[in-house]
Amino acid sequence: MNTAEVSNSLRPCYYVNSATQKLESGSYDAAAMMATIQQRADQLQKNPVGQNTLTQEEIQQLAKKYDPQNMTQKEYDSFIRYLEEKGVLSPLESSDIGTSVCYVIPGFSESAQIWTSSSNLGTEINTLGDVNGNALLFAQIMTKWEVPGSSLQIKQGAYAKVLDILDQMNTARASGVRGQAALSSSSALMGDLSRFQLAIDHIKNKRIELSSTEERPMSYLWLLVLLILGVFMLCYPKTLWKIENLLTVKNGEPAELYLLLMRIGGVFFILCSLSITVYLLMK
Repeated sequence: MNTAEVSNSLRPCYYVNSATQKLESGSYDAAAMMATIQQRADQLQKNPVGQNTLTQEEIQQLAKKYDPQNMTQKEYDSFIRYLEEKGVLSPLESSDIGTSVCYVIPGFSESAQIWTSSSNLGTEINTLGDVNGNALLFAQIMTKWEVPGSSLQIKQGAYAKVLDILDQMNTARASGVRGQAALSSSSALMGDLSRFQLAIDHIKNKRIELSSTEERPMSYLWLLVLLILGVFMLCYPKTLWKIENLLTVKNGEPAELYLLLMRIGGVFFILCSLSITVYLLMK
């Protein structure tokens, strides 16, 4: 390429100086830019979609960083860029899948897509903001769009990948909540048993104090409370757990060991209340 050709490839332009943050005039090499664009297009022709997958460790890290059901647009953009950097998504796949900035890839265009679900959400949901930041729901909805008659569903395939990763992240977050709940269930159970023991001691003390027949109805009241508590522990242990952890655990579930011990404790309370009642009546 001679000097004349080089000078002819330069084009005037305006750009923002990163140092001064001011708009300045300059020039760019149009030939070099077109060569770069063509090279990128050739690469995408060979590999239009990303081939890599994330490891479980990477899924766990993403689950700690992002909430799939509550993402800001900035967080979603960062999440998509991460998938592109990891090779899960190609530049073509990430060019227009709900990020704040969409890119036009020369040489690639999909025909008009159609909504394939019986729900009318497709006509109502266009951005992440339309579902209040629920990226998991957003990806589920966007996978319902298809290009009729096309075997290469670039955008739908990209959304399907994003949906699968978000679903794994959501599962990892739920497992973490259950794990924390399981760790706290033992201490919570010991606290429950301590309170139950105090209740029994209180009933015994009240029995000692109530020496006259006129004071016995109060003893029966405490026995009734103990009986009702035992029934609830036996029949509704999960409800009692949710009440106890209402302000500390979200979307969690009690451990099976906790439920078993609660039911055993309920049977014990029922037997105690009935035995003490029989004892009081006979005496």
